[in-house]
Amino acid sequence: IESFRSTFEDALTSDILVHVVDLSAKDCLMKKKVAESTVNEMGGGHIPVVLCFNKCDLVSGQTLSQYRLSWPDAVFISAVKGEGIGNLRDAVLKGLGLKQEDSIPDEFPGSET
Repeated sequence: IESFRSTFEDALTSDILVHVVDLSAKDCLMKKKVAESTVNEMGGGHIPVVLCFNKCDLVSGQTLSQYRLSWPDAVFISAVKGEGIGNLRDAVLKGLGLKQEDSIPDEFPGSET
């Protein structure tokens, strides 16, 4: 945990935190709890958090359903497949008190390769 403290310290200046949990990890709930405890211990309990479960494509439908029931406000994505990314963007915007039309477009000047 000590190696992540500087990362958490940087996060404490954020307007919102996106807590990404690897749903395919066997100890994902323990890691989730440790991260939340660390942020709270460091004084970040006041920062809004979007809970995001990633790698949903790597777990069974039953497991996914159980997590959806347990965390109905969480966002469930598969970053590698691009699934749920729009929901994540919307949750971040909502957490910031913004609307979708206030967001940065997916492509903007200078982003072309």
